[in-house]
Amino acid sequence: MVESIKDFKEYTINILKKYYRFIICFFITIAFIKLFLLLQEYNYSEIIAYGEKVTILIGALAGLTFAYAATFEDTESTERKAVREIGERFLKSFLYFIIGLVFSIGFRDATSKPSGLSIFPDILVLLSLIVMIILFFIGFALLIVSAVYLGIGIDDLTKRLSK
Repeated sequence: MVESIKDFKEYTINILKKYYRFIICFFITIAFIKLFLLLQEYNYSEIIAYGEKVTILIGALAGLTFAYAATFEDTESTERKAVREIGERFLKSFLYFIIGLVFSIGFRDATSKPSGLSIFPDILVLLSLIVMIILFFIGFALLIVSAVYLGIGIDDLTKRLSK
């Protein structure tokens, strides 16, 4: 009977861990869908306000993870290296998020208002539109990479802390 209780406890814990990972991925997906919907509306003040909140959140996670890695006494321990790698994932997510936002909305004004000094303004408008679309999709891809790094980092950190 004791073994069946242990098995039931381990089974329950494994199911709860899977649901926890699913919920974390679900919330990250919802947050980035909201960002992409804001990008569709072209309301830059809301996009920047949302981006500031996400940037502060991811930056705080990276800073706290690096601070936690610094608390280990043995500088060569595998625990410290693992937590440092998780912090590096958060830092990559932070950087990709900022660069993705800059590419998605930062260059729009520069490419949508070409200079009036051109001999062929229609060609310049067409080229600036093509450049704007390319930069937007590069930013979009970087935002997706940021979400992936954030999800992996949160999953690895919760695995590490639950041990």
